[in-house]
Amino acid sequence: MPLTCWPSLSSFCKKSSLDILLRLAVDGDIQKDVNTRFALQDAMAALVDSIPDDDTHVLDDARESVRTAVTDEVFQLRVVSAIPDFSGRLQIFKRLLALGFFFGDDSTSDSELDQRHHLATKVVHRLKVDSRYDTHSDHVDFVKVGALITLLDIGIAGGFGVPLQSVTVKTTEMRDAEEDFNRDMDSMSKRIFTLSSRIPESGASHMSRSDAKSALDRLHDRLTKSVRTKPKVKKSVFDSHEASEYESAGKTSIMSKFLQRTKDQGVEIVTVA
Repeated sequence: MPLTCWPSLSSFCKKSSLDILLRLAVDGDIQKDVNTRFALQDAMAALVDSIPDDDTHVLDDARESVRTAVTDEVFQLRVVSAIPDFSGRLQIFKRLLALGFFFGDDSTSDSELDQRHHLATKVVHRLKVDSRYDTHSDHVDFVKVGALITLLDIGIAGGFGVPLQSVTVKTTEMRDAEEDFNRDMDSMSKRIFTLSSRIPESGASHMSRSDAKSALDRLHDRLTKSVRTKPKVKKSVFDSHEASEYESAGKTSIMSKFLQRTKDQGVEIVTVA
């Protein structure tokens, strides 16, 4: 079917066609064939972008249909990974489907991607109460953990409701929003770090465990180094209670001041080897 035919199809046909394309992504043979995979992505992109703005319920219906049909976590990741992100609409569709698989429901809407605190709290709660993430358990399936955390990574993307980082002069309200955003990213990264730290290093003997730990570590690093708008201050026992959340350029550490003061007072500091 030529890609140019998509605009002429009815809403039902578009929904059904997108449903089929998404389910085809589960096929391992399609994933292995580069040309077929690219053709599948081109068809998805052309179909999604052909849907008028007042008919986007087609995307919601297709997303809910494939979410309820594909229940295996590895297959879910295949579906989401096959969706291209050539346009803003495709990116949102991909993120919402990834979050739908992660949460196990289709309650997350386009507008909710901007509700930063709500989604961050929901993610942390899911990671705490869902037994699939109990990395202490002897019965945990690390293949599923790795797939679900990768889905979460795709869903988070650049963060929920990201403040404008390109603005050089920020109002007090903008700075407060930025700090709130970073706190929410920190709450997620803290939980991710906890789950990763509970997985012992196993080497090549347990590849699924290593893969799950790698997925957790990648997401943690991305949240703290890329999604967060500023580097987090490294705390030490010498930090003052009045210290700002972020390190300022040229800041003199309390430890340096302490060492200089003891030197000026003639106090000898003895180190024990």
